[in-house]
Amino acid sequence: MLVLSASLFAQTPRTSTSTLKQLLAQQGFTGALEGKITIKRLGVFNCGSRTLEVFYHTWEESHPPGKAIHAAYRIVFLEDGDKYVGQYMVQDPPTKITRTAIVFGYPASDENTIQCEGNSLPVGVTLNGEGRVLGR
Repeated sequence: MLVLSASLFAQTPRTSTSTLKQLLAQQGFTGALEGKITIKRLGVFNCGSRTLEVFYHTWEESHPPGKAIHAAYRIVFLEDGDKYVGQYMVQDPPTKITRTAIVFGYPASDENTIQCEGNSLPVGVTLNGEGRVLGR
């Protein structure tokens, strides 16, 4: 008897960084896709009946010695492996991802979690006391 995995992502081969960059560029991602880019798959996250794949996107500006380093960090969401859903700018990577929450290492009193509202990502979240807006 053949047993199939219930996870779509477990059955799907990993997408390369160059393919992810191309997909994000075609679907309106507003973050940087040129320069020193890292996109790391963190896991899956449920928004009601929707299953989203979660990535941590980093961009660092190359700079001459002695100059300031500029960088940006984002949590990026894909649905069905190829549909860009949105992103939040963040300060740090999350410390834990469960099926229903993305948790950051900030004190709970400053708010540290992204959780869905029904089948949707929240339009705005507070992380480490700062508001974050769901962006493209």
